[in-house]
Amino acid sequence: MSHRPVIVVNGRFLAQRFSGAQMYAYHLLDNALRLSQWKGFYWILAVPEKAKIPQHWHSAFDEIRVKGNVSRNPWDHLVLPSLVPKNALLISLSSMPSLRVANQIFCLHDVLPFIMPNAFNPLSRPWYKWLYKRSVKKFPFIVVSDYLKRMAFHLLGKNPISVIYPAGEHIEPVDETPINKPLPDKYVLVIGGNVAYRPVQPVIDALKILRNIGIDIHLVFSESYNKLLFSIQRNNEDQPWIHRIELPSSGSVKYAIKRSIAIVVPSIDEAFGIPVLEASLSGVPVIVSQAPGLSESGAPCLRFPVDSPKILAQHILTLMKDKHFRDEYVNKCKQHAKQFSWKTSAHKLLETILLVIK
Repeated sequence: MSHRPVIVVNGRFLAQRFSGAQMYAYHLLDNALRLSQWKGFYWILAVPEKAKIPQHWHSAFDEIRVKGNVSRNPWDHLVLPSLVPKNALLISLSSMPSLRVANQIFCLHDVLPFIMPNAFNPLSRPWYKWLYKRSVKKFPFIVVSDYLKRMAFHLLGKNPISVIYPAGEHIEPVDETPINKPLPDKYVLVIGGNVAYRPVQPVIDALKILRNIGIDIHLVFSESYNKLLFSIQRNNEDQPWIHRIELPSSGSVKYAIKRSIAIVVPSIDEAFGIPVLEASLSGVPVIVSQAPGLSESGAPCLRFPVDSPKILAQHILTLMKDKHFRDEYVNKCKQHAKQFSWKTSAHKLLETILLVIK
């Protein structure tokens, strides 16, 4: 095959809808393949049949192996092992490892089964707890933040081999793509998530406070929020100021971000928070909860306890009324977001791979 070390990339994320983990895997690899060190390895991309492979990846990878039409977790355990050559190193950047492959690195994106078990179906909860413990014990892993590094050691008893941060700079060159549904004149935006750990109710309550004092402000949230959240809008006809929109691309996300009064991240738990960096680099103020993971991506951001909509309402009001404060705040958050770079993280990924194979 090659005298170079063989690296297999679990590309199942290319067959999935992009959320934080899939975005992390894509941008990290897309920046890594542009580095000169990339050519020191023999790269194999392993994907399901439904994967949408970027055109320029075809020339960057030495091989692309395609098998199976399943894009969910079973593919990692039932199909992927047959695509990994003996003595190759498998890297999984968006999902937990395949337990049937001996030599691999994976990225741990959260520890939710232990700190928010209600986010999981009761039947699958024991499986996920076992999988996390087994994976961390058996394989070297990376994490996306120092917060997650501390939690991994505290809850799973092992440190990662590396902390490799996400970034938000991918949003800057993206052209805005108008969405089909008209947006209200004044709104705050909440992007994506799972209701269990990123509840929207505190934002609704904060906007009710503002509307009760005569401020016509709306809530817009992306359709990637699940159906439980959509029912808030559907079952409350007295709240026409709550809007659910589809944001199918980075361009549409940027379009919605740029026209908002602020982005609100109401997380109970968050490993890092890529939307915080995206919004900051787009020149839009960000307000984040006091979730510890947001202290890295959102270090300079206004913060609020999720059980205190009054504080959130006051932050939004300040950003609406005080232009001088808003401008200084936006600039401070933008400068902080520029400290994170996909290129720097890609260098660290390749250095980590070298560390593991030596």
